[in-house]
Amino acid sequence: MPKSNMYCIYDKVGEESGPVFHSKNDAVAIRHYDLMIQNNEPAWKSDFELAQVGVYDHYTRVITPEVRIIPTQEADDAETI
Repeated sequence: MPKSNMYCIYDKVGEESGPVFHSKNDAVAIRHYDLMIQNNEPAWKSDFELAQVGVYDHYTRVITPEVRIIPTQEADDAETI
């Protein structure tokens, strides 16, 4: 059962995504996301979103597509402004 979720950061302004990384679950992925975008200007943080793009099976080495947007604090903050 060793599987991990695969994620990427989507830049809505640049219309591109990356880097792809894997994490045990959404909570850990959100921590990685926060670290990756922390050096951006606060006004730019809402330009990014975290997305799950697949599931990686460590035994079979098979990637299964699964695309969904992961809610983050930046997204929540942008909605309240």
